[in-house]
Parts: sequence; structure tokens; C-alpha cells
Amino acid sequence: SFTEAGNVDEAQTFVQRVAQRTGKTARNFGRAGYMPPVELVVLRRYALAMEPGVVVWQIAEANDLEESAKYARWLEAGRPPYRITIEQDLSRGDAWRRRSPTHRLYDALRAPAPWPLRGSLASAGGGALPMRFLTTPDRRHTPEGHPGWPVLADALRAGAAECRARDVRLIVLFVPMKIRAVGPHVRWADEARPLLGGEALGASPFAARLDALCAQLDVAFVDATAALSQAAAEGVAVYLPFDTHLAPEGHAVVADLLTPMVE
Repeated sequence: SFTEAGNVDEAQTFVQRVAQRTGKTARNFGRAGYMPPVELVVLRRYALAMEPGVVVWQIAEANDLEESAKYARWLEAGRPPYRITIEQDLSRGDAWRRRSPTHRLYDALRAPAPWPLRGSLASAGGGALPMRFLTTPDRRHTPEGHPGWPVLADALRAGAAECRARDVRLIVLFVPMKIRAVGPHVRWADEARPLLGGEALGASPFAARLDALCAQLDVAFVDATAALSQAAAEGVAVYLPFDTHLAPEGHAVVADLLTPMVE
């Protein structure tokens, strides 16, 4: 979803920014909800058929490990049809509250509770930009012992081999969770402080493991964390204020990193 970037104009995505700066033709194969093993299928079926000179494979810290593990479980279950089954995961009380018109009306009339993980970012213009965060890093975002890591790593190994066989240069791009890049520069609300863990503002073990894997595969690795964090320190809203994805300014930062590697 970070590459598809459905919440910004196509011309503002890092894909099109790099294409504009380099004069090259670019195709955006990113899709929300895809994870590395599915992206390997896309690479084989569609991307390599375009005979590219360079492939940028973007990995998201936020959910690629968890989604890769889910993909493996789906395979083990015999590839059942995909269905959205929110109701079956709810308790009877929660399911009733979701369906009851009276409860939904009263719920709509109540003053909403403040977003728990929130703060503000001092902007370059001197104002304060509100910022909300979905979650902090935890075991779901750490490759050590995670069932999704072998699935993700195998997909990258296979993809690197496919690219090498066709003389295609592969670049692996790591995009961190919003809180990792922006969090160190946020003035946190009092309610948010107890929710912050030490790792939330530190280096990503996912990025470190991915860097090591790319070194083994002799594949270029780009970690966008430092550049995004530096821009946030300068008051640039590199992530959307009320969303987990990159803002146009964040796409510009990523494009700055990729352009010299693609040229």
C-alpha cells in the first residue's frame, strides 16, 4: 500500500517522481494488502514481462511480517476462498452492538474518546501539526522467531534469483512504521506517554535483518528511516497526519534516495 499510495496523487508517488527525474518509464505494481510472497507472483507474472532494467521491491515494517505469516497459513489450509469475516471474530455482545440501530445512534451521539497515541509535530513554519499513530513496534514487527520471516526471506531470495537471471538490477526499499520515523520528534499528549515503548523510537531489528539478507544476496538495500526521520526533525510531515502511510513529502524523500540508484 505504501507503493500503490492510493491516498496521494499518482504523480506525487515516489514511483512517478523517480521516473520524472530520471526520464525513465515506470510501472507501479504496488497493491494494498499484498505481501512479499504475493509480490513474488506479481514480479514473475507481470513486472519481469515488462523487461525492466531496475526493480524496486518495497518492504513495509508495519505489516509485511504478519501478512507473510498469514499467507503461509492460507497455503497450509489448502488455499480456501478469501472472505471478510469480521462478525465471526466478535463476541455476541459486540456483534449485537454493531447491529443494533439504537446502540449505534447513542454511540454516534456520545463525545468520542481522544485518540490514545497522539501528539504534535512542530512544523517548519512555526505551527504544530497534529499527529496520530496506530501502534508501536512489538513482536509482530521483529523478525527474530517470527513465522513470517522465513516466508518473506524466501520470497526475496527467489525474486533476487529471477532478477539476476534476467540481468535486472534489484533494489530492496524498507519503509519504517510512522512512529519510528516521526515519533522521536513529536510532542506527545500526556495520555500517550505510558503507551510508548523504548523500541518505538529506536532502530528497527527488521531493517537490520533485511540489510543482512540483502548483503548475502548481493542486492542493494535502502532503509528510508534516517532520511524520513531527518525530514520530520525539520518540521516536514512525511507521513499523513491521521494515517499510517507516507504523505507527498515522504514520497519526495524516498524519491531522493532512489533517484541516484536508478539513474
